[in-house]
Amino acid sequence: MDVVEILERAGGIAGRAALVALSSRAEVDRALRQGAVVRDGHGRYALPVADAARRAANRIDGVVSHRSAALLHG
Repeated sequence: MDVVEILERAGGIAGRAALVALSSRAEVDRALRQGAVVRDGHGRYALPVADAARRAANRIDGVVSHRSAALLHG
């Protein structure tokens, strides 16, 4: 499965271990070099167009809560 597709199915964010498990290290590294995927923090990756609240939580390996979670869930 393509790294971008994996991230799309995961809501735009994921850890490196999950991405590598579903693809390969080489594919993750290639997606990073091509700019299709960005590094948010240590071992944390996202699509460049992912929601800002999700990316902020991803940077610290956290979760979206309160108002941001409500907005994401409509």
